[in-house]
Amino acid sequence: MSVRLGFRLRDNMYSFSSESFSFPLECLGKHVCVFGRTGSGKSTTAKILLHELLRNNVSALVFDRVGEFNVFDGARVLVPGKNFRVAPLAFEGDDVVSGVENIVSLLNNFFYTTYFSPLSPLQSRVLRDVLEGYYYRFNEVMKVSGLVDKVRGVQSRYSRVKG
Repeated sequence: MSVRLGFRLRDNMYSFSSESFSFPLECLGKHVCVFGRTGSGKSTTAKILLHELLRNNVSALVFDRVGEFNVFDGARVLVPGKNFRVAPLAFEGDDVVSGVENIVSLLNNFFYTTYFSPLSPLQSRVLRDVLEGYYYRFNEVMKVSGLVDKVRGVQSRYSRVKG
């Protein structure tokens, strides 16, 4: 099976030839990302690619912030906050200490990849204390907004806490 994206450009790069541009479906592997400048045809390319995948009975997941991909027949649209939720502070099992450690590790990784610096030991300890305190008291997943509120509360009680 092959995926047809369009037509090849001629050598002058200003006109298309009659030769189609396609590649084997297996070349896609498991993940595809389309990059380019504004107006370069990213959305058009992604729509053609998605159309071809669906035509070949290949399922696809598209993260679509503006809703331009919900025009495909049979598309299941997930809207954050309505029928789609992400729970980064959830963990499986009953081991609170291990679950909290995984959450702190995730947040540390996020912090490092975003700010190029890991959480400080104090920040990690405050997160552990807040999360463990919550999970030992409640049998439900803590919301990110709840974590932010609790950490702000700790910060206001101890003015020397920074970050």
